[in-house]
Amino acid sequence: MKRHIVSLIAALALAAGIPAAAQTTPSDELLHRLAAQNGGTAEVFVGKLPPDVPKVPLPDAPLVGSVHQSMETPMAIESYRMYYDAAAGTFDAYGAALTAAGWKPRDLPTNSGGFVASTGPKSAIYCKADGPLITAQLGADPKDLDVSISSNGTANDLVCGKGALASLVKAFTSSVLPQLHAPEGIRMSVAPIGMPNGQSAAYIHNGSSAGALLDGFAAQMTAAGWQAGAKSADATIASQNFSKTDEKKTPWACGISIYAVSGKPGEFVAFIDTANIDALAKGATTLFQH
Repeated sequence: MKRHIVSLIAALALAAGIPAAAQTTPSDELLHRLAAQNGGTAEVFVGKLPPDVPKVPLPDAPLVGSVHQSMETPMAIESYRMYYDAAAGTFDAYGAALTAAGWKPRDLPTNSGGFVASTGPKSAIYCKADGPLITAQLGADPKDLDVSISSNGTANDLVCGKGALASLVKAFTSSVLPQLHAPEGIRMSVAPIGMPNGQSAAYIHNGSSAGALLDGFAAQMTAAGWQAGAKSADATIASQNFSKTDEKKTPWACGISIYAVSGKPGEFVAFIDTANIDALAKGATTLFQH
């Protein structure tokens, strides 16, 4: 999507009869504003790299353009983002090149439990003790490869598991829930609700019934040591409660609920809600209602 901004603006300029010498002015202004919309300042380079980009391995693919962004935050983020028109296999080849150069792939510090997307952009993050943080991501169109380089030490330490704050990130994002995958033949998109302990939501495609989907998730819950409780299920609405005591003797309750999307056969929304029973009894937390 981003790669088409330049060509779109140029086409509009030509259609409007703007002289060639003036065509780059509105294009550049728009691109700079888009690049800086999250704050800070940004420089845009069409078809080339920023002049001061860190010396790191880069993909062997045609470069569409790049952005150098600076944000004056408490962490003073300095980042570079390159956009490539990639051939099949470029993403994996780039990951291998980074690994050979000493970077190590690392999981993002996100919630590890709950629904897991079966589709979506492919991404990877790489860390190196004496190098910047590098992220590579494929878009919905597999030709759209983005590579980001971050030179901020504090942010890199958090993501790469270094520094005092790393343990805090790990504690907040840890989950008592197992990862729940869509049954075979089912496609699932995931949207985290943004709370610890695995609360998450999913949009499910090609499902047969709410009850059948629930049975698939319930089997994964019980395999992970959760005890199945009260259940209610039919073709359009299904829900079930689960309970578990973790290794710290903390009691947990969990509810999974699934609803058919009206007017869209085969499509459902699903929710997972967990609660620490001790905290719930003290009124320190609440259960979600859907």
